Amino acid sequence: MFLSTFLPIALALQPSQKIPAKVDFMLPSSSKYRIERSRHVLIPNGTGESSRFIFENQVNQSTASLSITLLKKPRTDWFKATMQVPSEWRNSRRGFPSFLSIADEGMVPEEPKESMMVLIFAKNIDVRFHLVYPATKVAGKPRFDNSTWDEDLRFAENVCRRAVSIAMLWHYAGIDARPEEQREALLEAGYVRLGPWMTQRGFSTQFDNMLRVATFTKGNQKIRLAEGSREGFDGSTRKDHGHLIIGFQGELWAKTATLTSWVD
Repeated sequence: MFLSTFLPIALALQPSQKIPAKVDFMLPSSSKYRIERSRHVLIPNGTGESSRFIFENQVNQSTASLSITLLKKPRTDWFKATMQVPSEWRNSRRGFPSFLSIADEGMVPEEPKESMMVLIFAKNIDVRFHLVYPATKVAGKPRFDNSTWDEDLRFAENVCRRAVSIAMLWHYAGIDARPEEQREALLEAGYVRLGPWMTQRGFSTQFDNMLRVATFTKGNQKIRLAEGSREGFDGSTRKDHGHLIIGFQGELWAKTATLTSWVD
């Protein structure tokens, strides 16, 4: 099942534009979704590039799309303000199960809807996720089965946080950069491997692979930090540490200058 407008547009390509997606995007092994299609798209007028994916739920046939986009320059405030999304979603980025924000600006749904849309921005990148539920007609009107909303929102958090990392690696190193070039770009930007940095300060680590959240514990102190977020919880206190955490080669990377005051 495909949404009549959004999903066909997401993968509408001219024959000369059929380029494989620039990333080998893996889904969680526990997920009921599978990748049905993927493409890399050159945005018209040379304004950017985007890798796009279509997922299908193998159980209830709900369909989702994900796009990861790198632009030549950041979206304008005017563009973001006039996006056709519900006004109550704008810059509400804490609707995921982790309760931690994602990216710098954007929208995450805070209650079940007939479809699920996530739209997030940071620097010159944006990530879009849209899930459409199957519908049946009841009294002549469509009724959408969103009974799997909570499970789907966990799936959305996983793919969106990982997509932010991919896009930020493109931002720092370029879309076609090799892993060693990405690593060098992260180091040059001031990032370090977060796990070893916290271990050196006496913290043990647990990682929620689905929500992409690391919990660091030392004595009575507990710090939670999420991939693709500039927020964290120090105990029950929400704090902004100023820079997006990036997932790279199975580890979280962070700029730690601000985090120093949390752990010392």
